[in-house]
Amino acid sequence: MEAKIIEEQEYLIGKLSSLKGTQSSDTFKLVVGGAVSNIFEAYYVAALKALLIPGYKYLPWDPIGLRPLQLYERQAREFFRSEVELHRKSLDINEPRDYIDTFLIEGIKNGNSLFSDEEELCSTISQLYIAGYDTTSTTLTWALLFLVNYPQCQDKIHEEICKTVGSRAVCWKDRVSMHYTQAFIQEVLRFSGLTGSALSHVCTADTVIQGHSIPKGCRIMANLYSTYHDESVFPESYLFKSERFLNSDGEFVKPTGKQMLPFSLGKRACLGEGLARTELFMFLVSIVQQFHFTAVGETKSAEEGIDVFTHSPLPFKYTFCARE
Repeated sequence: MEAKIIEEQEYLIGKLSSLKGTQSSDTFKLVVGGAVSNIFEAYYVAALKALLIPGYKYLPWDPIGLRPLQLYERQAREFFRSEVELHRKSLDINEPRDYIDTFLIEGIKNGNSLFSDEEELCSTISQLYIAGYDTTSTTLTWALLFLVNYPQCQDKIHEEICKTVGSRAVCWKDRVSMHYTQAFIQEVLRFSGLTGSALSHVCTADTVIQGHSIPKGCRIMANLYSTYHDESVFPESYLFKSERFLNSDGEFVKPTGKQMLPFSLGKRACLGEGLARTELFMFLVSIVQQFHFTAVGETKSAEEGIDVFTHSPLPFKYTFCARE
């Protein structure tokens, strides 16, 4: 997986290098998403429209232009099926390469019919891909906003890059020596508040919490935003401070699950947390390694944003130049 991310970061650097002059944050997000991801973004939009309007496919007309987007769904499904078939033909049950291999091996070893269902596997892959595309590209766009709003953060990250990575390609293991960079990413996740609430859970038994009765079967949604701005955990929570995740020795201290839950928790936690953290670190480092970013005009407040399916920053302008 890391080798694939390295390929993608080379593509990203190449695309950014081709841009000239003042740029928009929307352009940056599209470049980060990548050309291939654009196909699945349309599939994502189609799926969401279908969810918002139950029974849409049975309508005799197409009032919101959904029919053409169904082509993207078919293309996505065909791509996922072809990948599953390639994995099945080259499968080694003793050396799983990725999620698809693990899924197939589970079905073989335990005879679990769920893990033998190709449609179930394709559905899971599509959910992982779609969720990861939007959240990762949006988080990196937030990171860019903080880089141009707080140039001192950008300088500190670049200093760590020079000491640890130099001119070579970044790798995942570099993070253990890049404490400030890890702290910066953690503060981006906290401050941006990408998802204000977690997916719903169901209370499995009658429960009382701090005097409040929660009956069995009640749907519960965690307010993640409140954890990001809990002053007892994060003093001056409305200030962007990477240093809050560093100890007195300047070492990165990852918050506990009770303090901060950017990827939610429990059985409905984000399945792609490991991949997302790897992408965020490697993409951010490769970008700052190659370019210096500067704000253009009035900087946008990070406390404002656009809430649709994720919390995105308001569009902003920036310029950048290649580092020597």
